[in-house]
Amino acid sequence: MKTEKVVYRFEIFFKISFLLYAMLSTCNLTYGKGIVSVIMWPMFVSGAVLFCIRGIHIKQYIGTPHLWILICLCGSYVFSSIMNYEYFSKRTIVTLIFWMFYFGILYASKEEQSHQKTVKEFELFGYIYIAYALIMVAISLGMMVIGYSSHYVDKDNGNYEICAGFYDGRLWGAFQDPNLGAVICCVAIMLSVYFICKHKGWVKKAGFVICIILFIFYIAFSDSRNGLVSLLVGITTWIFVWISQKKKDTRKLVINGCIAVLAGSICLVVPISIKKGYNYLAQIENQKKILEEKNNIQIEKKVTKSKEDTKQNNQLQEGNNEGKKETDSEQTVESKKQKSNSSLTSNRTITKQENSEQKKLAPIKRGYSMKGDISNQRFQLWASAIEVGLSRPLTGISFYGIVPYTEKNFPDTYIVNNDHWVYSTMDNELMNIFVAQGFPGLFIVIGLIISVLKNIFCNIRKVKKEEWLGMTTMLASVIVLAVSAMFQSTMFYQNAANAIIFWMFLGYLVVLLKRDPKSTGE
Repeated sequence: MKTEKVVYRFEIFFKISFLLYAMLSTCNLTYGKGIVSVIMWPMFVSGAVLFCIRGIHIKQYIGTPHLWILICLCGSYVFSSIMNYEYFSKRTIVTLIFWMFYFGILYASKEEQSHQKTVKEFELFGYIYIAYALIMVAISLGMMVIGYSSHYVDKDNGNYEICAGFYDGRLWGAFQDPNLGAVICCVAIMLSVYFICKHKGWVKKAGFVICIILFIFYIAFSDSRNGLVSLLVGITTWIFVWISQKKKDTRKLVINGCIAVLAGSICLVVPISIKKGYNYLAQIENQKKILEEKNNIQIEKKVTKSKEDTKQNNQLQEGNNEGKKETDSEQTVESKKQKSNSSLTSNRTITKQENSEQKKLAPIKRGYSMKGDISNQRFQLWASAIEVGLSRPLTGISFYGIVPYTEKNFPDTYIVNNDHWVYSTMDNELMNIFVAQGFPGLFIVIGLIISVLKNIFCNIRKVKKEEWLGMTTMLASVIVLAVSAMFQSTMFYQNAANAIIFWMFLGYLVVLLKRDPKSTGE
């Protein structure tokens, strides 16, 4: 029993270090810094040891629902990498290791794992995730307030573009991507709602309400449509599942669905209104500053003209009083005084103008137009991905072979030939799998989706009443990230906090959908 407790604590240590590593890796303030390596090596070592321990006791974990499908997906990845060995790199191995950690440690669980332990672990990582999101959002909003903005290209990482603060009409903040930050906020909102319902004290409830408000502000300022869609689906799912507890009547379920969609739509109005309200205030404020600048310029012109008139008058006086030295001397002194006073007045006016020229409020508006293209050119990217993927339908071209293979064989396709940049990801996890691993990988993932949905629909009624709130939040969080995966890399080819949370929460959800074993000593 002591050994089991030690191993369990070791698992918690690994999961926290893995999550912390992903958080630091996708933070603009720590990206490429030494602290990432400090966290990385203990995480890798502990993960390798833990994976070996689970391998020794594989019989306790092999019964995890859907695990065999994930093992087949790993096999497809290895097969694709071997068949495209010319694109093999260190990152190929790293991604495989991450998948082993995702599926074998974060997702897989013992058959006898109790529901109580699962919920406690879920709450622990829920607190950690909210704290992480809150810190990142606070820093991001602070950057926006002070007008911070930066941008550079990491040439050592395939010309990866690193932006921070308020850049190109959107709030990136401390996140590497505004869409990533917005989706993180969406999941954090789901978790905050859970703890609001869970806690009885009003102080704690108020604290989580404040967190939700800050998260909504980031979603609004990030101008992320991915975040808005994920928020809509997440809130709709949460409300529908929560109010449909133990109800089997189809008519009531339809009514609940309509209520959930309506509530989700109303919640969606909040960040949209914040964005429009901010832009309206920014427009008014900027117009005031423009008027002030115009007034200052007019004052400066008047002072300059007065200075020139004084100079001309002095010259006339000097010509008329040429024979009078004493008078001339007095007038010259007086002229110098006037010049000095005029100069001081002019300098004071200019200084006042410079001090009044404050930085204008930047509106939330992308630096490019999306009119006529609701997908923001994703449709063109996906069409290009299908074109490239069909050239090797059975083996794929491997994920890290997308760019070199496409440049060599399809130099005119959108992936590598467009007005923006060379795409190393297809902004869609299904497309990523298809291009990288061909039809075998795609069919395996589709099979995984069908299997998970079947498990949910068949067993959701078996969840206990006291566990329904936790199950609802887990399901809503997983669906938020699944929706996000339709517009960006999420749970397979991007090692971010969202990937770790997805596989952990999906694993917790699968445990709650099973019958709670009669375990002792846990």
